[in-house]
Amino acid sequence: MALHLRGVNALIALGCDHPQHHDTRVGWLHRNAVTGWATCGSGGVVGHRRITDAYLLTAAMRAGMTLLTFDSSLSTLLASDAERSAPIDVLR
Repeated sequence: MALHLRGVNALIALGCDHPQHHDTRVGWLHRNAVTGWATCGSGGVVGHRRITDAYLLTAAMRAGMTLLTFDSSLSTLLASDAERSAPIDVLR
């Protein structure tokens, strides 16, 4: 199983005690706790959230990781069908 790079939404949700998506995020954490997950700073990226999404997706792909996110449209940032098969794990 691959290491997951958590998107900002998924990272914040992990520490949130709000009931929305609780079962989803806790279930994911229990299933993936052994293989682990990572996060990284945005490197000062500001502006439209797609810039940050693209940054995190690129970082995950370069590191051979899976990006964990709530954003089901994230693959639209990728140019080709081959890239769209990139490991993106969308929490539902």
